[in-house]
Amino acid sequence: MCADPHPGNIAVDAENGGRLIYYDFGMMGAIPSDVRSGLLELFYGVYEKDPDRSVHMLCTSCHMTHVALVTAACFECCMLCRTGRLRP
Repeated sequence: MCADPHPGNIAVDAENGGRLIYYDFGMMGAIPSDVRSGLLELFYGVYEKDPDRSVHMLCTSCHMTHVALVTAACFECCMLCRTGRLRP
């Protein structure tokens, strides 16, 4: 995964099946499959405007148990699903 994907760091090879070409490896890393599936749940929850789905993923993947953290996650997920952005 590239943490800084812009045209100066990444390109698409149109001649070889659309493979990605990386030019800058300064901010590269791998995302473990369990984290990747959790992120997909979070993204789909936001995309489908379903804060419960997003909060559930955060609480289970991040092992959130403290009431204040869960409450903050609920607020942020509801805000993100409703407005498409987090608080300013």
